[in-house]
Amino acid sequence: MRMLEAKSKGKDVNLNVFLLAIPAISDLITSTLQYVALNFVAGSVYQMMRGGSIVTTFIFSMVFLKMKAKKNQVAGSALALVGVLIVGASSLAFADSSSSGSDAVQFLRIRVCR
Repeated sequence: MRMLEAKSKGKDVNLNVFLLAIPAISDLITSTLQYVALNFVAGSVYQMMRGGSIVTTFIFSMVFLKMKAKKNQVAGSALALVGVLIVGASSLAFADSSSSGSDAVQFLRIRVCR
Protein backbone atom coordinates (compact mmCIF):
# COMPACT_ATOMS: atom_id res chain seq x y z
CA MET A 1 0.00 0.00 0.00
CA ARG A 2 2.84 2.37 0.78
CA MET A 3 4.32 1.81 -2.66
CA LEU A 4 1.06 2.88 -4.29
CA GLU A 5 0.92 5.96 -2.09
CA ALA A 6 4.52 6.83 -2.94
CA LYS A 7 3.89 6.36 -6.67
CA SER A 8 0.77 8.51 -6.51
CA LYS A 9 2.82 11.29 -4.91
CA GLY A 10 5.36 11.05 -7.72
CA LYS A 11 8.19 9.50 -5.71
CA ASP A 12 10.60 7.02 -7.26
CA VAL A 13 10.10 3.54 -5.85
CA ASN A 14 12.75 0.89 -6.40
CA LEU A 15 12.05 -2.64 -5.21
CA ASN A 16 14.78 -5.25 -5.16
CA VAL A 17 12.98 -8.44 -6.12
CA PHE A 18 15.85 -10.62 -4.90
CA LEU A 19 15.10 -9.60 -1.31
CA LEU A 20 11.99 -11.76 -1.60
CA ALA A 21 14.23 -14.78 -2.17
CA ILE A 22 15.50 -14.71 1.42
CA PRO A 23 12.18 -15.51 3.13
CA ALA A 24 11.19 -17.83 0.27
CA ILE A 25 14.33 -19.93 0.69
CA SER A 26 13.89 -19.90 4.46
CA ASP A 27 10.35 -21.21 4.05
CA LEU A 28 11.55 -23.89 1.65
CA ILE A 29 14.19 -25.07 4.12
CA THR A 30 11.72 -24.98 7.01
CA SER A 31 9.10 -26.99 5.12
CA THR A 32 11.66 -29.56 4.04
CA LEU A 33 12.96 -30.02 7.58
CA GLN A 34 9.40 -30.32 8.90
CA TYR A 35 8.58 -33.10 6.45
CA VAL A 36 11.79 -34.91 7.35
CA ALA A 37 10.88 -34.58 11.05
CA LEU A 38 7.45 -36.04 10.30
CA ASN A 39 9.15 -39.34 9.47
CA PHE A 40 10.56 -39.60 12.98
CA VAL A 41 7.56 -38.70 15.17
CA ALA A 42 3.87 -39.48 15.27
CA GLY A 43 1.63 -37.25 13.19
CA SER A 44 -0.23 -35.97 16.25
CA VAL A 45 3.01 -34.96 17.98
CA TYR A 46 4.22 -33.28 14.79
CA GLN A 47 1.04 -31.24 14.50
CA MET A 48 1.12 -30.16 18.14
CA MET A 49 4.79 -29.20 17.94
CA ARG A 50 3.96 -26.89 15.05
CA GLY A 51 2.23 -24.79 17.70
CA GLY A 52 5.72 -23.66 18.65
CA SER A 53 5.58 -21.29 15.69
CA ILE A 54 3.20 -19.14 17.73
CA VAL A 55 5.82 -18.73 20.42
CA THR A 56 8.69 -18.03 18.03
CA THR A 57 6.63 -15.51 16.07
CA PHE A 58 5.74 -13.77 19.33
CA ILE A 59 9.39 -13.63 20.44
CA PHE A 60 10.66 -12.47 17.05
CA SER A 61 8.03 -9.74 16.81
CA MET A 62 9.11 -8.41 20.18
CA VAL A 63 12.85 -8.62 19.44
CA PHE A 64 13.05 -7.54 15.81
CA LEU A 65 9.94 -5.40 15.34
CA LYS A 66 10.11 -3.86 18.84
CA MET A 67 6.40 -4.53 19.36
CA LYS A 68 4.89 -4.08 22.80
CA ALA A 69 3.22 -7.24 24.04
CA LYS A 70 -0.28 -7.14 25.45
CA LYS A 71 -1.29 -9.27 28.41
CA ASN A 72 -3.49 -11.55 26.32
CA GLN A 73 -0.66 -12.13 23.83
CA VAL A 74 1.75 -13.05 26.60
CA ALA A 75 -0.83 -15.37 28.16
CA GLY A 76 -1.61 -17.03 24.82
CA SER A 77 2.04 -17.54 23.98
CA ALA A 78 2.73 -18.92 27.45
CA LEU A 79 -0.16 -21.40 27.11
CA ALA A 80 1.09 -22.45 23.67
CA LEU A 81 4.59 -22.95 25.09
CA VAL A 82 3.25 -25.03 27.97
CA GLY A 83 1.26 -27.15 25.52
CA VAL A 84 4.28 -27.72 23.28
CA LEU A 85 6.41 -28.65 26.30
CA ILE A 86 3.80 -31.11 27.59
CA VAL A 87 3.39 -32.79 24.20
CA GLY A 88 7.15 -32.96 23.66
CA ALA A 89 7.76 -34.39 27.12
CA SER A 90 5.00 -36.97 26.76
CA SER A 91 6.39 -37.97 23.39
CA LEU A 92 9.78 -38.63 24.98
CA ALA A 93 8.40 -40.26 28.14
CA PHE A 94 6.02 -42.65 26.39
CA ALA A 95 8.15 -43.43 23.33
CA ASP A 96 7.87 -46.98 22.04
CA SER A 97 11.35 -48.37 22.62
CA SER A 98 10.65 -51.60 20.75
CA SER A 99 10.85 -49.98 17.32
CA SER A 100 14.05 -48.45 16.04
CA GLY A 101 12.40 -45.78 13.93
CA SER A 102 9.62 -45.28 11.45
CA ASP A 103 8.93 -47.56 8.53
CA ALA A 104 10.44 -45.07 6.09
CA VAL A 105 13.72 -44.93 8.02
CA GLN A 106 13.87 -48.72 8.30
CA PHE A 107 13.19 -48.99 4.57
CA LEU A 108 16.09 -46.64 3.84
CA ARG A 109 18.37 -48.64 6.14
CA ILE A 110 17.46 -51.86 4.32
CA ARG A 111 18.01 -50.30 0.87
CA VAL A 112 21.36 -48.73 1.79
CA CYS A 113 22.73 -51.82 3.54
CA ARG A 114 22.04 -54.14 0.62
